[in-house]
Amino acid sequence: YTSILLGISQFTINYWWLTILIIVAMVFGVRAYVQSRGGRRMLDKVKLTAPVFGKLFQKVYMARFTRTLGSLVASGVPMLEALDITAESVNNVIIKDIIDGAAQQVKGGKALSMTLSNHKYILPLVPQMIRIGEDSGTLGDMLDKVASFYEDEVDQTVKNLSTIIEPVMMIVLGGLV
Repeated sequence: YTSILLGISQFTINYWWLTILIIVAMVFGVRAYVQSRGGRRMLDKVKLTAPVFGKLFQKVYMARFTRTLGSLVASGVPMLEALDITAESVNNVIIKDIIDGAAQQVKGGKALSMTLSNHKYILPLVPQMIRIGEDSGTLGDMLDKVASFYEDEVDQTVKNLSTIIEPVMMIVLGGLV
């Protein structure tokens, strides 16, 4: 094991320019892959399923979805057009595909709450509140309430994470020193 590390370090010393070139090529390669459709889909799925941050990203996307859709519906934009605009604003390919599928089903006559209710990445509160808004005729207000709820949840989660990360960073820095 140590001989492998010595070989790698010797290579790095003798061919430092090649090491830098390889690192730069890897960075550009990963960046190009992430910008492709398949790479973007994989990155977005990783964001949604990551152990600690997955739920946080889901809440961010649900807040963005409900805030945008609520504003558009309250402004009088037709539902299908509002869903198309909202799908583009979410900035996640997987959530966008779910919204696009929901728009197609709404076009076919289904209620939006029903189309969103059985999706893994749509948090359960969203279709429940949409159903209440559809039944009471206050969809825009309900979506705004859901957006505010998730925005508060995201803020609280970020505060908690920063509180947890501070001591860990101090320990790591202390260990490095």
